[in-house]
Amino acid sequence: MEIKASLKHFHISPRKMRLVADLIKGLDAKRAELELIRLPKHAAEPLLKLLRSAMANARNNLQMGNTDLYIKGLQVSSGTVMKRFRPRAFGRAATIRKKTCHVYMILDTKSQTIVKEESLSGAKPAARGTANKDGKNDIPKSAQRKNLAPDSKAKKVKNKGFTKKIFSRKVI
Repeated sequence: MEIKASLKHFHISPRKMRLVADLIKGLDAKRAELELIRLPKHAAEPLLKLLRSAMANARNNLQMGNTDLYIKGLQVSSGTVMKRFRPRAFGRAATIRKKTCHVYMILDTKSQTIVKEESLSGAKPAARGTANKDGKNDIPKSAQRKNLAPDSKAKKVKNKGFTKKIFSRKVI
């Protein structure tokens, strides 16, 4: 069951809010709360209040415990921009853009995560680099070329690049 909470028209730049939001995205609710308490950023306080509000929504509206909640989604989008003006030299005016942002948080329970298809069929996926039923290697040739042995790299002739020839340290 998804629990939603939103914060709209908060007076901080969306870029600054995203810096903090990316730190807690995907964490457990309790772990994210501890991270936000210790974080010295200005955007941490409203995100902490929003997280606590979402946890309270889960507790009161859906009778869910806070132990199995995690942050499923956290989206920060730009809000309205208030335009102000500052006087400049020679009678000009410079625009000051006071930005706002909207934050949308979705909490979910860990117990309702999607089960992978491998676990449903009971078959384990083959290890990378092993031969499949046909006896062919499942690694593409382009990936095999990248994983060359160190001795084969030494056989390559080192060719000076164009810029090395032009911008050499010592001029002849």
